[in-house]
Amino acid sequence: MQQSRFQPQPGKSEETQGLYDTAARAGEYAAESAQAAGKEASRLAGEVSAAAKEHPYAALAIAAGLAFAVGALWKMGSRPQSRFDALVARLPDVPNSSALWPRGWR
Repeated sequence: MQQSRFQPQPGKSEETQGLYDTAARAGEYAAESAQAAGKEASRLAGEVSAAAKEHPYAALAIAAGLAFAVGALWKMGSRPQSRFDALVARLPDVPNSSALWPRGWR
């Protein structure tokens, strides 16, 4: 039987095992954190639902206010002002044509 030419170096297997152990602990910690966050989100959703049932008009007003704020922020960043719009904004107000000409010249 031939030996593989890729033999592990002394000490590398312990280092690799340590990395696997650390990764496993990190994965367990992430799973526990995600489970705790899910429980907290569920509890918070229940509280919000109960508050909305107790005070429906206040909940409706808060939802409308949040929708208005999100819409205003969205509209503010929706598109840059065009060069034409910038030029029109800088023009002075032009009076109507009847004020420019004497009465007999119309």
